[in-house]
Amino acid sequence: MADPLIATTLGGCEIIELIGSGGMGLIYRARQLSLDRLVALKVLSPKLANNNIFVKRFQREARAISRVSHPNILAVYDVGCERDTHYMIMELLEGETLAEVQERMGGALPVADVCEYIRQAAHGLAAAHEANITHRDVKPANLMLTKKQLIKVSDFGLAKDTDTMMTAPEVVMGTPAFMSPEQCDGKPVTPSSDIYSLGGSFFRLITGRLPFEADTALSMMYRHKHEMLVPPHEIDSRIPKPVSIIIQRMMAKKPEARYPNMREVITAIERAVSECGLDPSYMGSRVLRIGAADAQETTDLAAREEEEKRRQAQAHRRTGENYLRRGLLIEAAEEFRKFLETEPHDETVKASLREIEEKLNAHHERLEELRKALRENQYAQA
Repeated sequence: MADPLIATTLGGCEIIELIGSGGMGLIYRARQLSLDRLVALKVLSPKLANNNIFVKRFQREARAISRVSHPNILAVYDVGCERDTHYMIMELLEGETLAEVQERMGGALPVADVCEYIRQAAHGLAAAHEANITHRDVKPANLMLTKKQLIKVSDFGLAKDTDTMMTAPEVVMGTPAFMSPEQCDGKPVTPSSDIYSLGGSFFRLITGRLPFEADTALSMMYRHKHEMLVPPHEIDSRIPKPVSIIIQRMMAKKPEARYPNMREVITAIERAVSECGLDPSYMGSRVLRIGAADAQETTDLAAREEEEKRRQAQAHRRTGENYLRRGLLIEAAEEFRKFLETEPHDETVKASLREIEEKLNAHHERLEELRKALRENQYAQA
């Protein structure tokens, strides 16, 4: 059956071909017409479009990533809904996930390569944590290796804003094979949980085994909480003990026993790599260090992404102003809120939004008064 979205336009993007699928929807290669560039277009499955939980998760992913501009995080350019189809416009990557790399290689990856992969992922996650975003589902399948040997952290669909106050117990979310003990218990998740999950990914990539094997998800979560981790160097003697120690500390049962933040993880990895002579080029594998040219390219990419976010923000502002002139207050408020996600310090728009909200509240109160008066009148006539 032909895909009805192929060759159509969605969110200003002409859809070219399907390139991937997942539990929440489909990913297409598309061309963003306004900038004449290739992008990835993520579309929420129609089966989930009426499920408010999944719609909010989809939107949360876009908002989470849009707050962080970093070479090691997959960029999101825009999010929206058109013709009852929820979509997200993202950076198009050529490459494969580390889970796919490991499956293709058939086991453990070279130690030096893995150290570099995890170091880069830690840089991306550090940037997310500093923006008060916790990923909550770090695993090899969510770490993309591009053709230029750059790691991109992806799939922030379960991400949590750590500025948000919790008003109810956490729902257990994540992938059991890499979940922290506190995450398995449904406790509030912090950046320390991402450190544990990245440590689990480190373990998996460097040994070829999961940290804990089990037949069921519940059994695996029990082992994360209660069983001691086998040191990686005892599984494979080629793994240097300093690297093994890093993984063990990242996967400590108690959050306070782990590294205090991702920056400390990066420092520890770089120190171990230096002490053990684990330069990927020395090991005869691919040279993974980003050279000066690539570093400049990633800097330029980040600048272009930031410029695109601001361009989109200005478009939301202009649309909001247009709605306001037409008296469409609800629509104007929504556009101004989208603008403030990128430009939170614009006092003019904030003032306009406050004025709109005051008018909407007054209108709502007036409606309630009219409804009350109508009910009283009907009662009196009865």
